[in-house]
Amino acid sequence: DDLAISDVVPGAGILFRKNLGGMELSAGVTYRGNTQLHTRYDVLAMNVDKTFFDIPNSVFVNDTVYFSQTNEEITLPGKTGFGISIEKEKWLVKADMSFEKWSDYKSPVYVYNLKNSRSVSVGFQYTPDASSVNSFWKQTRYRMGIFASETPFSFHGTRITGNGMSFGAGFPLKRTRSTVNLSIEAGRTGTVKNNLFKEEFIRAGISFALHDIWFIKKKID
Repeated sequence: DDLAISDVVPGAGILFRKNLGGMELSAGVTYRGNTQLHTRYDVLAMNVDKTFFDIPNSVFVNDTVYFSQTNEEITLPGKTGFGISIEKEKWLVKADMSFEKWSDYKSPVYVYNLKNSRSVSVGFQYTPDASSVNSFWKQTRYRMGIFASETPFSFHGTRITGNGMSFGAGFPLKRTRSTVNLSIEAGRTGTVKNNLFKEEFIRAGISFALHDIWFIKKKID
């Protein structure tokens, strides 16, 4: 079997910012409606024999027993997201929520009874002194976050959910505004109720945020 999906998924968003007496407030909304994705589903069945040569995992194709190609559409459900952040001096607080209407999902190939999903996350960042020139640790950005989600999947009448928390830090690079970001995330998905499975995980990550203007020669008057 072979399933190929190709299309463009449009979306829109709006962002609002306002300074409230030394505190900066940012809020945003994103939206993506239901989208029809074009698909091509190929099914091929062959009659095969082992080869006469001593080649591992190799076969000889006698003939094609069955072949079909179907062009259909899959309905990708819409998604709505909300976000808000508040920043004041050393502190930054962010919260995000998203909703996906998976009950609108339709596929002629794979049929699932999916539920609407949602997720929420909250994050905190603390920077002791971003303008410090003498202390590396005062410029470091310390982060912590928590998250929870309700997936589209339900088995034996039990909804599959997940939650977890993360810790991280953004380390400044000398004489630049760029940072190296390290993070570690721990969480779990699923449950052992009704003979189901629960997954527990720990993930580590690294990323770079580059803020300098590259390839421009500095001049001193």
